[in-house]
Amino acid sequence: MYKFVNLACVSLMLTPAISFAEDIHPEVEKALKYTLPAMSCDKPELPGASKDVVDPATGNVQRADIDSYTLGRFERAEKRWKKCLTKYKAALMDDFERLKNSASYGLTQTQATTIMGNMKRIQSAVVSPTGEPDPPTP
Repeated sequence: MYKFVNLACVSLMLTPAISFAEDIHPEVEKALKYTLPAMSCDKPELPGASKDVVDPATGNVQRADIDSYTLGRFERAEKRWKKCLTKYKAALMDDFERLKNSASYGLTQTQATTIMGNMKRIQSAVVSPTGEPDPPTP
């Protein structure tokens, strides 16, 4: 009888701790399930087969096989791409802050490791010149 009472008391004492460990704050749950959003920015490609010729005196770049109209279209498309990429990276930085702030709700070690991995992927995408993260290392 005495062992049964001790077991019952111990189980009652541990029950709140077990149920607390299973409750995950919604922000932490979102941070654990985070994936990088798809990037809708398409990098333009300059048509033509020849290489750029750089004038060493002025630094101007010339291409012999395309006309100025095509080059102008490419430059406008590249400007749009860079603007889109800047917006995408700004949204990623907002996500990074949200993931960082999720730690204030309390994390276990495995949750912290998962969230840090997500933050590392965001950082890799923000630092990348094309906005694509480095492939994960096995």
